[in-house]
Amino acid sequence: MRIRAAKWILLIAAIAVRICCVETVLAQRPNDAPGYSFTLAGAPLSEALRLAIDEMHIDIAFESRIVAGKRAFCAIRNAAPAAALRCILAKTGLDYVQLSNGAFVIIESSKSEPLTGEVAGLVLDADTGAPLADASVLLPTANVGTATNNDGRFALADLKPGPYPIVVTHIAYDDAADTVWVDPSGIRFVNLRMTTRVVSTQPVVINGLVRRLPSNELGIDVISPSDHLETEGQADALDGLSSAMGIQNVDALSDLHVQGGDSGDHLYTLDGAKVFVPIRNGGIIGPFSPLALKQITVHKAGFEAGMGSSLSGVVSAEHLVGRNPSGNYAVRLDPLSVNARLSGSVGRQGALRADYLVAGRRSVWNLFHLGPLETQFRRWSIPNLFLLDVLEPGSSEDRELDDVFEDARIDLHFYDVHAAMRVRRNDASSLFMSFYRGQNGFSNGLIESEGDSVLVAGDDYKWTNQTAQVRYERVIGTRVFAQLGSWISSYALDHPFVTTPLSIGLSQSMGQAAAAGDPEFNRISEAGIRLSLDAAIAHRHSASASIEVNHVDSDFALSIDPMSRAPLSTPSTLLPIRWTWHASAQDDIALGLRTTLTLGSRITWVNANRRFYSEPRIAIRHDVPSGSAGSFAFRLAGGRYRQYVDQYDVSPVTLSALIPTFRFWIPTTKGVEPAESYHVTGDVLWRPTSSWELRAETFYKNSPIVHLLDYGSLGDEVPGDLTVGNGYAFGGGASARHGGRWYEADIGYDFNRIRTRVANRFSGNYEPAPWEVPHQITAGLSVRPARGLALNLRWSGAFGRTWAFRRAYYDYLALDNTGIYGRYNLHDPASQQLPAYSRLDAGLRVTGELQRVRIEMQLSALNVLGTRNVVDWGLERDDGRLERFTRTSTPFLPLLAVQVVW
Repeated sequence: MRIRAAKWILLIAAIAVRICCVETVLAQRPNDAPGYSFTLAGAPLSEALRLAIDEMHIDIAFESRIVAGKRAFCAIRNAAPAAALRCILAKTGLDYVQLSNGAFVIIESSKSEPLTGEVAGLVLDADTGAPLADASVLLPTANVGTATNNDGRFALADLKPGPYPIVVTHIAYDDAADTVWVDPSGIRFVNLRMTTRVVSTQPVVINGLVRRLPSNELGIDVISPSDHLETEGQADALDGLSSAMGIQNVDALSDLHVQGGDSGDHLYTLDGAKVFVPIRNGGIIGPFSPLALKQITVHKAGFEAGMGSSLSGVVSAEHLVGRNPSGNYAVRLDPLSVNARLSGSVGRQGALRADYLVAGRRSVWNLFHLGPLETQFRRWSIPNLFLLDVLEPGSSEDRELDDVFEDARIDLHFYDVHAAMRVRRNDASSLFMSFYRGQNGFSNGLIESEGDSVLVAGDDYKWTNQTAQVRYERVIGTRVFAQLGSWISSYALDHPFVTTPLSIGLSQSMGQAAAAGDPEFNRISEAGIRLSLDAAIAHRHSASASIEVNHVDSDFALSIDPMSRAPLSTPSTLLPIRWTWHASAQDDIALGLRTTLTLGSRITWVNANRRFYSEPRIAIRHDVPSGSAGSFAFRLAGGRYRQYVDQYDVSPVTLSALIPTFRFWIPTTKGVEPAESYHVTGDVLWRPTSSWELRAETFYKNSPIVHLLDYGSLGDEVPGDLTVGNGYAFGGGASARHGGRWYEADIGYDFNRIRTRVANRFSGNYEPAPWEVPHQITAGLSVRPARGLALNLRWSGAFGRTWAFRRAYYDYLALDNTGIYGRYNLHDPASQQLPAYSRLDAGLRVTGELQRVRIEMQLSALNVLGTRNVVDWGLERDDGRLERFTRTSTPFLPLLAVQVVW
């Protein structure tokens, strides 16, 4: 009653003031007065109203009490006074009435908006305390949901007060459910813990609602290196990815190829920091220790703007930080390496707490020289005298070196060290640090003497890669998560020529190049700093943005001229770009409960080129909840992708070339457009029952700009090293998985067509890419007949591979009309097709427990059928005839490993 009386008193007073003081002013104002334009960005409401009185010459009456603490947000153009006043009062809870004499009186709105609250929280692994990214969070009764960010955090806004059941789902975890109470005009924090899913279960029903199928499982593949190590028994953390759909890896020493991309077209990260991943050492040793990693995720075609810039995808590895449910301490010994891990936590949950990991691996080749592998490496080392004769005719006539190199010394060594720590002061902030260093060596060599003749020869590769990062994470306010991080990554390769040309006659020019001290090497380091923000704008609307600065420092000596007639290319000749500035923005909009639209883009400023480069991206996801036909989800995505540091695999021509190619990284050259690709992709996931899962995917990639080594310029007086080509790729795949209590089986098929073109090679025609695998089939079976006993089988097959000869043949011998040798035309690599690839691996694991100690014994057999899978062909002369010989991939290799965990 008092408020209503005060309003009437104020109204009467305003009328009196108007009659006494303002009537003459209004009478003098013309009827066709112009409109008013202004912008108010958070100005106090009282000041905004006074400004309106002064500028628009109108009378406004209001109580100081009802405008106190309120601010005006308004942008209006050429508006009448009444419309301008409505704009000023928007979303303030106030309204106005206009008297018959034209005066405006501000009153409290009779339709005030209801008070709402928010829910924010953290989703954690119940055993390790590690945050879980991409978990689906659902409030069924509110018909809203979201997904956790990379730090496991989420937020839902604009919720009416009251209780809400909350459901969280995540791949490989059991569903978590709880009830949260939303307070008006407040925020409720909640921590949800998820336990690892051990066996398949029926769908969980809560309050009559079936669990939601998260479509954010599409477009990615996830493996756990520790689980792969237990099932397959191998020491390569990346090897498990070869069974994932859209990923090819069938060459003896090649890297992964993601959906038609070259091995350098995807980006590797470790805890978000870039890693320059070298070749697999010996074809079986990857860069990371499997005991050190929690999981590896492959983001394939159509990946989001926040993941970065690369032509094909992103392979993201994460350290296993914190207490491990299987044991904090582990030691593993196999014929290739000894591995160890120490992990755990100090402090307590909700207070100051530190989770840590220290892990490492070292080779034991010098102790256990594996006979089958050493024999294979020696066969790879046999000199290719045909290549030498063509490059320099007559240089190796009557030289029989095959038997000599059968006694070559093989050196295979590696080690890596991992360390990581996450410190949490409370649930709102944490500090994460990690470090990795890996070193590898792979070489052959011999010293052979006969009378006055001495031969010293070999092929030697040594590389080191490392990365370090630190990242601070914090919740700001009620809706914003912030991260500030920096990192540095580096790679160093040395490939010295080890050839002395003495009386048994090697190429004098090649030998002189070695004596002149012109080894090839590569040094590259990249450092950066990134600030990123994730904001929950509304319960169906979230956004993220980041700003990043990168600096690349490189040094290299590279020449593709096999006879060293041209000077080596160096940073001073190629002028690589050093500084790049990146900004990204992404908007996730829920179009109802089942459909999400993602819009994003990356903008890069390259100061050396004085240009901005854009990378717009779009994706739409849709979920169909479980019904009579099961659960269904699909994803459509596409966009533009660029790359600012390129990988080059160089074909060696040393006498005893051990590997087909070795690796260089060089930033994009100044004045040259960065490599570019366009993606269109679609993915489907169907789970008809709890024990069946079927997936399908298709993709198309067009690459108008691809940076390549310019072997086609070798006939020029001054050959270049780099050139620009283009290409395209399309394909798809399908897979099926079925699991029960004591077994799990899967099968998958991939189809690829990849074409590349360079103006001065192969008559400028499109040719199949050297890494193309037109057809690939994988199948696996894991059987657990009894407690502590597991049998695993994994088969892979590849069909239709071309470019059958050693890469150096096509790079150095197919440059002019002399590229035809006998019945083999090196100008047509598509006509040389390798036989089908087939490999079956088997493993038997026996596990026992003694008090709190678990002991595992694994007997594994790689290529258990002993199939002679061909890596490539070579040519040799036999009594004047040109004959073909082969180099084969991994032989039958039994491995026994023992692992102790406590």
